[in-house]
Amino acid sequence: MPSRSPIIALGVVVAALSAAGTFDHSLLFAMSIEVPALVLLGWSLGGILPTARWSERCNAGGLTGLLLAALLLALWMIPSAMDWVKIDGAMRAARIASLVLGVGYGLRVSWPLAGALVRWVWHLEAAGMMMRFGVAYLFVDRVLCSGVSSSDQRAAGVVLCVLAIAYLIACNWKFINPRASVAARGSQRLCSAGESTEHSDSR
Repeated sequence: MPSRSPIIALGVVVAALSAAGTFDHSLLFAMSIEVPALVLLGWSLGGILPTARWSERCNAGGLTGLLLAALLLALWMIPSAMDWVKIDGAMRAARIASLVLGVGYGLRVSWPLAGALVRWVWHLEAAGMMMRFGVAYLFVDRVLCSGVSSSDQRAAGVVLCVLAIAYLIACNWKFINPRASVAARGSQRLCSAGESTEHSDSR
């Protein structure tokens, strides 16, 4: 809990700023600060709050939660959806709640249930989503979101493209860096050895 406290505090502050409309006129701040902070808040809460039994039954293999998280992320990166938030208070509340609970909390609960292939596919889709929206923000010849300057939109596009590349590198670092791969295998062997020792002691 102490390690999560700063993240939760930051997420609560960003949620309050989001509710006040602080990020309405900047795609750059919305994509680089607001969305990540709200998702991290939900992820941190997922490690504290208990998971309901009915949600576990509806989320076999983590597929439902991961699919919902991907769809909600895509929805709130669409400029017209962000415009809708500016004129409708209910949509603003829905955006904050869905990013915290639907994306952040949903990912935290679903990730341990998903297999390696499902996780890899989700990584690719998340990076691809950021890259697609980043390219659109960067190269489109008009402003996509009301109240946002063209320079801010292009900056948001650059940030999303950089985040997509960094995310892919981070997710595949153990394959890129041989030392990280060896260390990961060593830790797995230690964990398996510890588990076998516990089983033998229990016998």
